[in-house]
This record gives sequence, structure tokens and C-alpha cells, in this order.
Amino acid sequence: MNKAILSLAALILLPASALADPEPRTFNATVPASNLDSIELDANVGSVFIEGGDGDQVIIEVVLKANDSWHSSDEDAARRIQAAELHKEVHGKTLRLSLDYRNSGNGESLNEEWTIKMPASLRGIYELNVGEMEIIGMAADIEAEVNVGELDIRSLKGDIKAEVNVGEIDIESATASPGDMDLSVNIGDTRLRINGERIEGDRSGWVGADTKHDAGGDDDIEAEVNVGEIRVEVDND
Repeated sequence: MNKAILSLAALILLPASALADPEPRTFNATVPASNLDSIELDANVGSVFIEGGDGDQVIIEVVLKANDSWHSSDEDAARRIQAAELHKEVHGKTLRLSLDYRNSGNGESLNEEWTIKMPASLRGIYELNVGEMEIIGMAADIEAEVNVGELDIRSLKGDIKAEVNVGEIDIESATASPGDMDLSVNIGDTRLRINGERIEGDRSGWVGADTKHDAGGDDDIEAEVNVGEIRVEVDND
């Protein structure tokens, strides 16, 4: 029997669990929001979706699964998935959220898919290492940071501070009181519109861009990208 047939036979005889991708896990939690005024999220690799609404609870779902683009064994990914725990604790009036891998690594070989629905009035500080973050329907101050990836914010009102190292920032605000706008890209471009009017910026060096504008209101927007693009549109019409 030649080596090819032996290899095929060995593959067929493997248990199904050895051939399948590691099973994902889903974490769910609900936290009363009556005594909260803010939320902090620290996510690693994956996606974050945050939606503000009229409810009185913070509803959390996280799907954790192997990251296909990361070179890691299935056994290692399965071990980290099983070791993970949803970490949620309240400090004062702030709810802090993250996944705790309990000394089995930092989760870089895994993909975290966060979905959080909460009252629109809660202030937020959100961090994601690699991936996509989308924040919609909030009516409070937002601080959001993505190291590598895309950041999309659509807010009703409130200050916004957004930062991406490599990637894109896209902000739409419906505030009736736009304030100080400060957009900066080291390598790339910025675009700012307020109620349909294009606000021209300045070139920063040979390859960067800065757009600064004081609209006189209360809700400030500060956005910074190292390499990439920033688009901001304020429209309350």
C-alpha cells in the first residue's frame, strides 16, 4: 500500500472532532441600567456593534470563534474558546466589559463578535484592537478607538472622540448644536460637511490633511487617523 493511500486511510479514521473547526461559544448577559451612566468595552479582534435605544437594560451578546486568518492550531483555538469568560463588573456607575481568557493567551487567534444594546443616554468608551466597530443611535458622549480597521459612528447628539491607527473613520451626527470640529490624518484625507456645506481643510505636509472648524455649538467632534481617511457629516435638517 503506497504512502498516499495510507495517508488517506489515516485521515478517514480520525475522529470527527479532529476534522471539524473548533465549536464557537455564545455569551449572553443582561445588566440593569438604572444606576449606570457609562459603559466601557475592551475588545480584541473581531467586530463590535453598539445600538442605543429606549430600554432600561444593557443587553450583551458575544460570539467567540476561531479566527480563520490567524495561524493557530485547532486545538489551541478550542482551548482558548473553552477557557474564555465574559467579564462584566460595575465600578461606581460604569459597566466594564471584556472577555477574560484566564491565562490562556490574549485571544488574538480568536474572533470576538460583540452586540450590545443599551439606553441611548449612556456615555461610552469603546476599544477594539483589529476589526470593525459600528455605533448607532447614541445620544451621549462617545470615545471610540480601533487600532486597525474601520470605525462607523451614527449618533443623535453628544461629543465624539474617534481614533484609528490604520483604517477609516466614518461619522454621521444629527446634533442640532454642532461645536468644534477637529479632523486630522497623517497619511490620507479628511472630508467634513455640515448641513450639506463642504468645509475645506488644509493639507498637512505632503500626504496628510487637517480640517478644523468651530460651528459654535456644544457637541464637539474630534477624529484622528494615522494612515487612512476620515469622513464626517453633520446634518440636523
